[in-house]
Amino acid sequence: MTTEYFMKSMKNLMVCLISTLAILACEKRQSSPDQEPSPAPTPAREIVQQKNFCETHPLEELYETQDHHIVREFQWTHFLNCQGTETSASWETVKPPTKTISLPKRVCKALARGNTSVGAKNMTNCKDLGFIFSLGENCSIVIDRSFGAFNAQVEEGLNEINFYIHQCPESEKDQCQGKTLNEKYLVDAYRFRVNVSSEEVRLSSERTVRPSDCTKPGRR
Repeated sequence: MTTEYFMKSMKNLMVCLISTLAILACEKRQSSPDQEPSPAPTPAREIVQQKNFCETHPLEELYETQDHHIVREFQWTHFLNCQGTETSASWETVKPPTKTISLPKRVCKALARGNTSVGAKNMTNCKDLGFIFSLGENCSIVIDRSFGAFNAQVEEGLNEINFYIHQCPESEKDQCQGKTLNEKYLVDAYRFRVNVSSEEVRLSSERTVRPSDCTKPGRR
């Protein structure tokens, strides 16, 4: 009786040991695949991926072309302290290289509809278009030859801009609320060209800048 019990216990122990080893071997295979997992995209890789998107997503339909001239103005500026003593002088930008332009009515009408979003990208420099100002069926952007926040950075010459209009159907508006609409809801896409010329002008007049808070205690 004792011998039979001992043999059964040993048999059960061996079964448990073999099962445990099999489970550990399986977990090791799952946690150590033959191929290393893909590394997380680095900023450089993301830039390349974005550039590849711009090169491989051309749109055939050209809606319209606009020509715009941008002027950046500099003025020789004297900086004074609170005692009226000049501390420095340099050429300073007094008119940034920006211009507000109207977008095609096709875009503005889409924005005026409910459950609609508009995505846009400058395919020339692969930059997002910036903030779109919309009022009724009129809308605009600020094009910029520098790097202003919320502006559409443009290059000298021809800028190819792609517009992607997404609209959520009325039957799904609750699910779309507050979400970025994907390609499933794409209803319109086309190109828009902005031909940009620019110049820099140095004004002949000069200006003086004083601190605005000279009345504060300890300000010099």
